[in-house]
Amino acid sequence: MPGEVYTRGFIKSYAKFLNMEKDPAIISFFEHNSPQPIDKSLEKTTIEISERPKRNYRNLFLGVLAVLLVIWGAYNISQIYLANKSEIKIPPESLEENLSGNEVNLEEQNNNELLEPSKPQELELTLEILDNTNAKDACWIQAFVDDTLIFEGIMYEGEQKQLIGKENIKLTLGNAGVVNIKLGDKNLGTLGKVKEVVRKTFTLQDLE
Repeated sequence: MPGEVYTRGFIKSYAKFLNMEKDPAIISFFEHNSPQPIDKSLEKTTIEISERPKRNYRNLFLGVLAVLLVIWGAYNISQIYLANKSEIKIPPESLEENLSGNEVNLEEQNNNELLEPSKPQELELTLEILDNTNAKDACWIQAFVDDTLIFEGIMYEGEQKQLIGKENIKLTLGNAGVVNIKLGDKNLGTLGKVKEVVRKTFTLQDLE
């Protein structure tokens, strides 16, 4: 008798600890193992009974314990699965803030692009022979555009020549005082004196 009481008490305490007091397996166990009421009509009756066979409470206890462990393990596994399955969602407020921040960055970038002056892509050089009454109005000129010889010869009063390059323009002037030079819209004037030989190289940096 003490063994059965101990077994039921232990199972009841363990089930309460796991919050499984209402589990069908626990309820069924206590229904089949609750003590039977004593029939008072038999209290004064002498009956010879044979020694009752001992129940194998140890196996019963181990079986119920195994059931409880299986149920407890399945419950924990299901909780872990549900936790991993849930996805992290970005709050609508944070999403709107990110979108507005990206829009501001794009607007700033576009404004910066508009404010930055476009870099020149070409060199445009214009040569013009001036009308100087006190000078010989002609000049021998040699011109290299992007390291390629474009012109070599004599230009006379009133003549003009336009040179366009992507990287550099190299000039050699035999009479620099009679040659007026324009770099794009900028008038540079003459590069030297009359009858003076001048060599000059123009690059994209000269346009800045």
